[in-house]
Amino acid sequence: MTPWKGWIIFGTVSIMLLVVLPLLNALPNESTFWLPDFYLNLLGKYLSLAIMGMGLGVLWGYAGILSLGQAVFFGLGGYSMGMHLMLQISGQQSKYGEAVPDFMVWNQVKELPFFWVPYQSFAFALASAIFLPVLFALLFGYLTFRSRIQGVYVAILTQALAFAAWLLFNRNEMRLGGTNGLTDYKTLLGFSLLSPTTQRGLYIITAVCLLVTYGLCLWLTRGKLGHIFRAIRDGENRLRFLGYSPTGFKMFVFALAAGLAGLAGALYVPQVGIITPSQIGVMPSLEVVVWVAVGGREALIGGPLGAVLINGLRSYLTTVAPQLWPFVLGALFVGVVLLFPSGVVGLPKQFERFMHRSGSRWKSGGRRSPLSAAAASGPSENPDKLSLDGEEVKASESNISAGAGAVAHVLFGSRVEDNGANKAKDGETTKQADERGVPLLRVENVTVSFEGFLALHDLNFSLMEEELRFVIGPNGAGKTTMLDVICGKVKPIQGKVIFKHATNLLALQEHEIANIGVGRKFQTPTVFPYHTVLDNLLLSFKTKKTVGATLAALQARQSHVGLLEILEFVGLGHHTQTFAGVLSHGQRQWLEIAMLLAQEPKLLLVDEPVAGMTGRERDKTGLLLEAIAREHATVLVIEHDMEFVRHFSNTVTVLHEGSLLCEGKMQEVQNDPRVLEVYLGREEEEHAADR
Repeated sequence: MTPWKGWIIFGTVSIMLLVVLPLLNALPNESTFWLPDFYLNLLGKYLSLAIMGMGLGVLWGYAGILSLGQAVFFGLGGYSMGMHLMLQISGQQSKYGEAVPDFMVWNQVKELPFFWVPYQSFAFALASAIFLPVLFALLFGYLTFRSRIQGVYVAILTQALAFAAWLLFNRNEMRLGGTNGLTDYKTLLGFSLLSPTTQRGLYIITAVCLLVTYGLCLWLTRGKLGHIFRAIRDGENRLRFLGYSPTGFKMFVFALAAGLAGLAGALYVPQVGIITPSQIGVMPSLEVVVWVAVGGREALIGGPLGAVLINGLRSYLTTVAPQLWPFVLGALFVGVVLLFPSGVVGLPKQFERFMHRSGSRWKSGGRRSPLSAAAASGPSENPDKLSLDGEEVKASESNISAGAGAVAHVLFGSRVEDNGANKAKDGETTKQADERGVPLLRVENVTVSFEGFLALHDLNFSLMEEELRFVIGPNGAGKTTMLDVICGKVKPIQGKVIFKHATNLLALQEHEIANIGVGRKFQTPTVFPYHTVLDNLLLSFKTKKTVGATLAALQARQSHVGLLEILEFVGLGHHTQTFAGVLSHGQRQWLEIAMLLAQEPKLLLVDEPVAGMTGRERDKTGLLLEAIAREHATVLVIEHDMEFVRHFSNTVTVLHEGSLLCEGKMQEVQNDPRVLEVYLGREEEEHAADR
């Protein structure tokens, strides 16, 4: 959908909600077009619930965090407003004429509890309705996300939270009305809540809040912050090694969803007239998930749309056939999961794809061609299309001048012809590096134990600046574990890893190590498939990567010149707007290297970069690594392809059983008796096992 169409729809809906419906309600009762007070009040209730659905849509659909406890935050907001409304009932209006609410009189409470006193102020109650859920969500999120709990375990924890909150609010000792909750409100800011005019005003306020929160969420998710949320959903570990701390961003989006749920509760209570523990527990939280799933969790409008549709259906069915509602709700959720996973907002495109497939089968006589069958099970043949949950998304090519590709042409124009050409720098062994001066990286006496198995044992290793070093060794030698230790993924039981002059990397977390200049490329390319190539680099760009800095830069226009140069450098200059998920395996490897270059690293850790590549792609990758070591950063490469290592290496380090076995030129290493014994010994063992 183009932006102007979106604004037209938004404007039309705004006029309908804020102008047309209130005017219809204000018409005389005998008018043909009069909208009864009951239905306007009912719609106001739906719109308040839509705000909560929008919050979960951002949390679940964008950031991939499924919370089964949103009703807790809704209840905190609702009880905050309900406490204020209860205190507005004066002694003469109350049943017993006491200064405390009637339910406290029943429980023989003579004096207003201390935590009720501030709620005599409407401003405090409103602030509490929003910020109390936010603060609670920040605390809960910190304890959860800092422990790297994710996926289904977050859902289980939040569901347990909902159940615990339900039990707590049911207790009379909480002085919150117990199972009966808070009800029988009379006035709000001096206006009678029984007056149609007051209810109309509350409806308008709710509609305004819904539209404002929609605009806020749209502003947040359309910028870099939205890309970060989706990156957390699609590849949290990759994001961590790009220099982000996912904990902070997950806490932010969790608190945002909680604040919206609290606001929804504050708007809901005066329109409905009651808040009880039954609106806080597990079942209400699960219903919110159904709203978002039915509406479509991948679209911002999906949560509000689902909330209005499901609650409208619920109001109708509980009137005509209340016993059917639980079965209908369950069937809706199962139907969404199995039949239309993109929800209501995705139905038009899903129908369009169905008609397209039906038409293709009809034209081919009901039989699928081999090409169409392959396309259904593999990547799209069109390099500018990506299937997102079954939906093809198009991306336009970028128009980059031919002159901008000069570097890439020089770098990738021909295969390597001379084994000794284009070397980054004469390599040095660990011993020579230590003798020459302070290395860029020193691994000293590092030992890593996995439940008693020593993956690394007293490993010592040094690396100088501007060096391209290859590390080889049989499977289980500890090569990848060494990289994991350097980048912070694995913590050893002893030893030190010194970067530059005195930075001990073992004291830092992964994102902190990435931010001081250590980039990590994994065996399998870990790009963000649902982002374009350029967006992948925008996420990697060297800048301050905190929540506050990201929010402050939402309106700033970022220059793409440097990023386009990096893409040209790795040979992806003409794929800026192509989705990463449809790139070839080799191109994804190069994109991941480009993402690391965008961080401006001093040290690049590259794990098996040519695995699965064609011969031409291997040559291009080798030239690329040489150019990086010569012009950008020191490169440490783990590789099993001995022909590739022989072709591009200058100094080779051999690991065996977690320790350094030998170092030197490739020819020297190949002829070393220890290396021959390790490799040939393993081959003999394998042949013996086969016999």
